[in-house]
Amino acid sequence: MTSKTITYVLRTIRQLQSCNSLAGMSFPKCTRNYHLSVVTPLLSDTQTFRLAIVPSRCVSHDNSQHTEEKTFTSDGVDEPFDDSSAIPDVDHIGPLNEHFSSKTNELASSPTMSFTMIALSKCTTPREVLNVFSSPVYRKDELLEGVTKLWQTFLTRDQNQKLIERDLIVGHPNFCNLSHGIWKIASTLSPEALVRSLYVLVRLKVNQESKLIQDLLLLCQENLSSFNEVEITILANTLEWLNSDRNVNMLKFGLRLLMDLKIEEFNGVVPLLTMMKATGTTASLSLKLKFEKKALQMVDRFNVAQSENLFYILHDINFYSEHLLNACSRKLIDGIDELSYNNIVNLLSCCCKLVYSNESMFTVFGDHIMKTICLWKPQQLATILNYFAHLHFRHVPLLDRYAGILPTLNSLTIWELSDAVKIFSILNHFPEKNEQQFLDTLNVSLQTHMNSFSPTKLLYIVYHLCVIGVYPDVAVNKLLQYKRSFSARELNLLMRICLCMKIDEPFLNSYFPPSLKKVTIKACEDIELFNMYWKDFINNPDLYQQDLKIAYTYHIDFVMAFDTQEKKLIPVGDLQMDNNSENIVRIALLCCMSHSFALGTLHPLGKLAMKIRILESLGFSVVVVPVHRFVRSTEEERVEFIRTMFQELYENQNALEDKGAKEDLQQSPFDT
Repeated sequence: MTSKTITYVLRTIRQLQSCNSLAGMSFPKCTRNYHLSVVTPLLSDTQTFRLAIVPSRCVSHDNSQHTEEKTFTSDGVDEPFDDSSAIPDVDHIGPLNEHFSSKTNELASSPTMSFTMIALSKCTTPREVLNVFSSPVYRKDELLEGVTKLWQTFLTRDQNQKLIERDLIVGHPNFCNLSHGIWKIASTLSPEALVRSLYVLVRLKVNQESKLIQDLLLLCQENLSSFNEVEITILANTLEWLNSDRNVNMLKFGLRLLMDLKIEEFNGVVPLLTMMKATGTTASLSLKLKFEKKALQMVDRFNVAQSENLFYILHDINFYSEHLLNACSRKLIDGIDELSYNNIVNLLSCCCKLVYSNESMFTVFGDHIMKTICLWKPQQLATILNYFAHLHFRHVPLLDRYAGILPTLNSLTIWELSDAVKIFSILNHFPEKNEQQFLDTLNVSLQTHMNSFSPTKLLYIVYHLCVIGVYPDVAVNKLLQYKRSFSARELNLLMRICLCMKIDEPFLNSYFPPSLKKVTIKACEDIELFNMYWKDFINNPDLYQQDLKIAYTYHIDFVMAFDTQEKKLIPVGDLQMDNNSENIVRIALLCCMSHSFALGTLHPLGKLAMKIRILESLGFSVVVVPVHRFVRSTEEERVEFIRTMFQELYENQNALEDKGAKEDLQQSPFDT
């Protein structure tokens, strides 16, 4: 036999071995000590790639050539790259995490265990796995097992080791052999093996612009229409780790079309959550509504972690679904013991961004923090209360406990002082116990950091103090020195501070006397509805004036005059502040929506409470109308609401008159 014939035979045998042929596997495989003379630069950053194929035009390819070879288990995403626990990553990228199943992969294409497979089964580190691939040519099952083992051993590292290990893996001299082998067999891979290999390579941070990644993305586009639920889930999670480029954008677009067609076929909670996340903010409203309908059908199967994750997903895709949020809130309430402090903070952050309020869930959160309050630092309590303040939720026990903790600190930092005054002013809450200690703590801290505040920061702190009824004279005098440097909005705040000071401290004579001025204002539909009912009930436009502003600051919806002697409303006329008739009571009717009250109550929040206090100090009797409750009533209930409010209006004025007469009698000099 000539040398030429021998060379031809050896080449034929190697080709049979590399294509996984049964004939090729009958020959023993020996490791060669030489390398291929030419290796395709798969990891090159500058490698050009083909334009993406539009996924909407993808057709189902005949996969009969590899239907018999099972490269990975296909009983769900909880196999070699298991992500089934639905606990989000640190940045809540998706509902998949990185845990492996303990089951063994069944590679049906390999009837016997080769030396490479035996060596891989003994590997415990990524470096040991890559050391096995010292030769450029391996069988398909060996390459796929190598990718699987590489990912399994990588996940055994802790978070800090993973950052270093990624660079070591991609920089290993044998990684090129493994990646080159995957690239060569990519077109023969089953859809599941294709997406799982892409997932591993992407998570190992192989350069996205390399020919390897781009070709795998193109193959995913070509086979997209044949993907099942598991493969779609893995691909959707993979795309979350890729930057936007032409191939990725095309694949995302095709994935949305496929989801729209196959959404009713999804049966798993994890695949559903993963694909909801993959839709992104640019998905059509109709697709998001389909996901909402499907999720509502499966919500009973959600666990606590998946219910929590749905909050993050709805925020990420910018979709507000009150039905889904309410259903998941009930799951979170029942499983409150499974939520850590960070879980609660993240959920409250999502609620703020989604503008979602649930009094029952927030109450359970606050109660849970109260039960474990000994575990938390004051800064952590302030973070929770800051979110509660933003959501207008007033948890009285937690607020009182926090107010009691502040005096025990040696000295409040600037951050702690700023947060404390902001929280208590927004929620209009003053601690029932330790009141004087609380005030002294705020006052001492303000004096300590007075010169450290910028003018704007000092302005906001003083304003918040004024809202809760505390007036620091020294700080106000210092603000008056910065008056010229303030913007229009800041000057408005300073005006309100001075108005508060004028009420309690008459020494500010430079402030102009308040006056009433007619203004034109566009009210919301709900307030306009109440105004219509109120005008019809009064049925006399001379008995009220509408839309007035006092001191160029506070808007009053209706101003009326009540004669305490005649026991009736009288024509308003020119009702200015200098019109001081002893038997005339000025009534200020304020129409307020739900955002003016603490969640689930009629407790006025800081701005409304400050407005009421100022109007009462200026001689008004203030009546607050919760318009949000009025509009939710039926026609008969609205009429009864107006009638009851009008009756209480008379009773309140009579009570005020009787109270004033009683006080005069008690103070009479003739009472001996």
